[in-house]
Amino acid sequence: MFLSEHTGDDPLFSNQVLLPDKVSERFRSKFICEVHYPSYTKFQKVATIIYSMFNHIRQGGTHRIGIVYLFVLPLSFIFMADSILSYMFPILVEQKLNSNFLLGVIMAASSICGIVCDMVFPQLFKNKTWKFMLLSGIIVAILFPLVLYVSTYVAAVFLFLLASLIWGIYYELLSFAQQSFIVSEEKSQSYSRDWGIVFAATTIATIVGPIISSQLLVYPQLVQTATIVATQIIALLFALLLIFVTPHHVNIVHNASGMHSALNILMELRYWKVISVHILPAILVGILIEFIEATYWTLGGLFGKEVASGTGMEWIVVILYTVPFILGSIIMSKLLVTERKKFFSQLSILIGGLILSLILFSGTNLTALYVIIFLSSFCFSFAAPLNEAVYSDLLNRIGKDKMHLMGMAKANSSLAYIIAPLLMGLVADYVGYHKTFALLGVLCVAVAVFLLYTSPRKLHLPEKEIHGMSNS
Repeated sequence: MFLSEHTGDDPLFSNQVLLPDKVSERFRSKFICEVHYPSYTKFQKVATIIYSMFNHIRQGGTHRIGIVYLFVLPLSFIFMADSILSYMFPILVEQKLNSNFLLGVIMAASSICGIVCDMVFPQLFKNKTWKFMLLSGIIVAILFPLVLYVSTYVAAVFLFLLASLIWGIYYELLSFAQQSFIVSEEKSQSYSRDWGIVFAATTIATIVGPIISSQLLVYPQLVQTATIVATQIIALLFALLLIFVTPHHVNIVHNASGMHSALNILMELRYWKVISVHILPAILVGILIEFIEATYWTLGGLFGKEVASGTGMEWIVVILYTVPFILGSIIMSKLLVTERKKFFSQLSILIGGLILSLILFSGTNLTALYVIIFLSSFCFSFAAPLNEAVYSDLLNRIGKDKMHLMGMAKANSSLAYIIAPLLMGLVADYVGYHKTFALLGVLCVAVAVFLLYTSPRKLHLPEKEIHGMSNS
């Protein structure tokens, strides 16, 4: 079988060219350029090939995996800026306010704001696409460094609080955009691979960000702000490019009953109550994953200072926790896990928890300590993309009411970031860091064993009841 390529006035396709129908779009474009336009410069040929590939994707071409890689471009830059701010923000707040208590209040405000957004967004933006949420998230994110720049000169608590609230808002918008993109643009059998790609890209950005941030702290505040905003603008440009090359889907408005309905918090809580009973295993895994992450980001630096003091490697605990997530996510991006995603996510938490609990016996043996942290984190790295893939399957089934499920899932993450620093910080004060992380491993084992024994093979949603609530 051969295809006849002809698209009118387009310079790339102004002649008919017979090529095998399964040939790659990049080869097809290159072949046409070489045969019909030998006088093109190398730059013109490359530009023509890129244009053809983007146009092919925009028209719904077969190389859909390319869209995922395009999607992680703006995500990588915006999360790099986010990780720069995550490292810098607590330092600047503590320096200006000189109060750990106020720092804790301001940091907690971001997660509380996130939970509020998770209740409001599903109704306020229920007819919006991932494109709207991605662009909105990046634009709102640009306000964060600008407000922070002003607050460091005024040193007012309410300005730092405002910056923290902005942080919570844009982070939730970006979270909604990720899940909505995967469900809207990808096939269900590719969910685990797609989430592996997303997690790999965002984790790399999360590692690079603090390194850049530590270097920026020696420069004036204006240079810091300009660098962050420039990174965010790059993310915005990549987002606009992504939106341009992806097909436009007509969004059907199911309910346009107005602002009163959109901001009915009690109705949203009713949705969560109905949904949560049926997907408890996915909820518990999601909370536990975020609980582990919040514990490492809260206590990891302090643990590193305790075990590696004076070595110049105080950051080693956080790095040993983070790097395996890149490796695990890359492996997941190469696999197509289409069945038993829930089981494998729970199993990875069980194995990771068993390994982490051994940290109690590492004592002063730093090599053993580092190996335990690395191997346990490597196991945990599979749980996150697999559980997100489980949620993507559920969102694909729930249809037009998917925003309510997204909101509930993201609220669980915010809840973990409120509870973990307070609870694990209190435990660490009493028993020390070794025992705290060992207890975290025991917690993972207990939850994983419970879920492996009690979870149904397939999660079922009460779709008729949910749709009935939407239409009432």
